[in-house]
Amino acid sequence: MTTASATARKLARRVDRRPRYNYTVSRAHGFVYYRVAKVATRSISAWLRELDPEPVYLTGRPAPFDPLHRLFRFGFVRNPWDRLVSCWLDKVIGPTDYWRDTPLKGLPFDAFVHQIATWDLDTCDRHVRRQAALLPPKGLDFVGRFEHLDADVARVADRLGLPASGLPRRNTSSDRQSYHAYYTPELADLVGRLYAVDASRFGYTFGGIATEGSETDSTRGA
Repeated sequence: MTTASATARKLARRVDRRPRYNYTVSRAHGFVYYRVAKVATRSISAWLRELDPEPVYLTGRPAPFDPLHRLFRFGFVRNPWDRLVSCWLDKVIGPTDYWRDTPLKGLPFDAFVHQIATWDLDTCDRHVRRQAALLPPKGLDFVGRFEHLDADVARVADRLGLPASGLPRRNTSSDRQSYHAYYTPELADLVGRLYAVDASRFGYTFGGIATEGSETDSTRGA
């Protein structure tokens, strides 16, 4: 097996299938931010670092009686079709060295989608892992949306009694086409099947945001 193939296999799945989350803790301000890759994590993290220069970055799963459960816990999600395009533009064809030594680098979008379709999307690399596997299934106080980031960051700030003005912008792509332009009907259907749990839990369709019934809708007034 080549080095590139071996690296790709490690990206595709994790042997330990227990839930593992990436989260930022600030005991000074009383919050736990669950980071979902490709959902403005750099911008939100930069804002939080301005509030608390020494947050704690953790990976794992808090125990049921961990004191973290008493803090304000939140995360952000994004339309899964849009998130996948963002990942491809940044990690696959972008200038970053991420995935440089794997067969993924430089793939056309349709080939990239068909490649990750063979992966375990609940345990694979976090940039394409299902968002439902990156956020706890229950216990979150607020789930915001990338699609109205500033307004939802303001809601988080209001709950914490913190300023929300001037959210830093990091790793953004202002000149890209709408994500719809990257899909054929067949490819959109495939991604819909691959990320059906995200679409259902967070209220997304290929067209955009579903009108009701999602977890984000139920937590927005929190």
